[in-house]
Amino acid sequence: MKTEFALPILWMAPECFHTQKFTESTDIWSFGVCLFEIFSLCDKPYAGVSDLSKFLKTNRLEEPQYCNKKIYEFMYRCWETDAMFRPNFKMCSDFFKKHLKDLCNQGYTSLDDKLTSILEKRCDTECWIRRERE
Repeated sequence: MKTEFALPILWMAPECFHTQKFTESTDIWSFGVCLFEIFSLCDKPYAGVSDLSKFLKTNRLEEPQYCNKKIYEFMYRCWETDAMFRPNFKMCSDFFKKHLKDLCNQGYTSLDDKLTSILEKRCDTECWIRRERE
């Protein structure tokens, strides 16, 4: 009996499509995609890409708007074509322990400005709706 189930295609390392095996290095690829989602404030990975396997042969996700250069460089390493060159989770942990504190202030300021702008627009919209209802 063959069991069928949905796979998280947008988060899967390219080799998973051929081997159907999942390892720490394929999980690292997925981790990189999750980092993309976090630093893009939930953009859909590969939005607008019609042929994912063709895209992944020569391309990777672009640097998210709210991502520091060092984090993107690390993220990009998670998407190495050769799984042997991807970091492991210990390396991920070490990287973020070392860099996150330094990068936090820069990212926080940028993110705070964006969220403040969004909240102001939302408040303006809510005030307009209330006035229209009165």
